[in-house]
Parts: sequence; C-alpha cells; structure tokens
Amino acid sequence: MAEHLVKLQIDGAVATVTLDRADKLNALTPEMLESLAEIATQIDASAEIRCVILTASGPGSERVKGSMDNTEVFRVMAEALGLGGAGK
Repeated sequence: MAEHLVKLQIDGAVATVTLDRADKLNALTPEMLESLAEIATQIDASAEIRCVILTASGPGSERVKGSMDNTEVFRVMAEALGLGGAGK
C-alpha cells in the first residue's frame, strides 16, 4: 500500500518523489520510509539522475510531518537499507 503513498516520476535527469498521504498531512509511516529507502536505492543506482525533488500532495504540502519518534524513524531506515545492527 505504501507504494501508492510514495510516488516516483523520472523525467530525464530529474527524479520527483511525491508523498501522497494528504489526508494525514503526509505524516510518514514505516512503510513509507521503506518505500523512500527503496526509491533512494533506485535513484542512487541511476547514472542519469542528477537532481531529486522531494514534494508532497495536498493543502499545506509544504509541511511534511513525521509522526514517529526519531529512534523509530532511524530503525526503519536502517532496516530498509540493510544496515543490520544500526541504532544498537
């Protein structure tokens, strides 16, 4: 389901990543963080992409909030990136 909440569009050398959870003010979930990590890996593997734009949908989209505490965010990102043992 998170793949529908984090969208990637590539146009030449520009990748646009859009958070699409406007009904919750684009609050990040663990699944969305995993999707972001997968997208980051995909972008990193591309020799063509030179610019990444991170944006969000909906009113107030200039504000993206994290609803989890930082330790949870870092744990999920570390797991998604395959960095076992991070945060211990």
